[in-house]
Amino acid sequence: MRRGTTPIIIFNVDIDLTEAEVVYVTFRQNKENIVEKDKSECTIESSRIIVPLTQEDTLLFGHDPRQTVCAQIRARFTNGEAIASNILQIRVKDILKDGEI
Repeated sequence: MRRGTTPIIIFNVDIDLTEAEVVYVTFRQNKENIVEKDKSECTIESSRIIVPLTQEDTLLFGHDPRQTVCAQIRARFTNGEAIASNILQIRVKDILKDGEI
């Protein structure tokens, strides 16, 4: 992922989340939650979650090439079952012209 861009992040999961009551996708860097998207901001297609990020979102990530952004999906179903995905590491690349365009 590159800062200042509008990537679409696609997560493949091993459980059907279309019936989930609550879904969160959290992006964390330096032990701080930076961006969080809920079910209304994602597209859920059975075993895929499609998460669009804005320029504003990606500019919030630090640009140190040694750091990564961690991402995790959490969901809760109407029967009370709650799940969490593995934590994924995403490398963030910098840009020369900073800010939104």
